[in-house]
Amino acid sequence: MFLTAVVAAWAAAAIGVTGQALAESGGRPSGFDGQEMQGGQYPQKGRGRPDDGMRGGGAPNDEARRRKMDEVGERIEKIRAKRLVTDLGFDEKTAGKLSSILNAFDKERMEFQRERVSIMRLVRESKGALDDKAAAETLAKIEKNEASLESIRGKRNAAVKKLLTPSQTLRLMVFEREFEREVRRIIMDARDSDSERREGSREFGGNGGGQGRPQKDRDNSRRSMDGPPTDEDSGYGGYNRGQ
Repeated sequence: MFLTAVVAAWAAAAIGVTGQALAESGGRPSGFDGQEMQGGQYPQKGRGRPDDGMRGGGAPNDEARRRKMDEVGERIEKIRAKRLVTDLGFDEKTAGKLSSILNAFDKERMEFQRERVSIMRLVRESKGALDDKAAAETLAKIEKNEASLESIRGKRNAAVKKLLTPSQTLRLMVFEREFEREVRRIIMDARDSDSERREGSREFGGNGGGQGRPQKDRDNSRRSMDGPPTDEDSGYGGYNRGQ
């Protein structure tokens, strides 16, 4: 199962998935340009930097990360499929077809989003040392990547509008903006659970039981995500950007 665009991006930073998804708005919490943190800096090693591996501070290995991401993604896809029926009133047949469309395009977008993460990570690590030739080549890669993502977004939206009526399409747009907040809470809970397990492993020789992030920090993080998404903050459905 593949995560939706926003799920992938949040899961990447939240759970520490190598090759985390990168959406398109350049550095905001759901712009996901590699998930820059605290004034453009990642946390220190051992505190959840997305590209830290087992040797970099105790994060799970890639296989465990991917399993975790798949588990969270499958859960969210099931919730979304159910909510298309309960919240939007779509019949089971329409909801099933729509879920298949959304999941298929999410899978396609993921590959390009991972590519963009890799490019931007190299840019950050270069610390401005790229010469003009290398910088031009990098810009060309970024522009090609953005064009691919825009094309996928357009095809996705066209497929959705072919299935749904105009009024249903508008309802889906509203739903996706609201569902994004729920997705973020699910990802935050998954991160907290994973963080507590890693902290316990460091504190107690791998047996678990650590405290993870303080409750106040977790509550503050959740509150910061509870506000309504802005147009730039919502790349989840594909409609809220580029339309």
